[in-house]
Amino acid sequence: MKHLIRMLLKIALVLAATTALLKFSVGPAESIGFNYFSVFISLFILLFSFVVLLILVLKNMPNRETWEELKPEILLFFAAVGMMVLAGVIN
Repeated sequence: MKHLIRMLLKIALVLAATTALLKFSVGPAESIGFNYFSVFISLFILLFSFVVLLILVLKNMPNRETWEELKPEILLFFAAVGMMVLAGVIN
């Protein structure tokens, strides 16, 4: 499950970065079709991964090894959210 979450978060990060790049280089009006597609997919992935990460963390809360195992996924999640903030998707 961790590998699936990691792959989905990388896809969300790439889509958010592409949206930010298109928005700043081409302009928001010209890239609006791709923006809607990218935003929908990225937000769905982020919501799904947030729920799964929350379940994994709460299930093994007292275990410190859980935090060490999930550190890459948590960092990818915050990177994708940060990139979406930069793109102007999340205010």
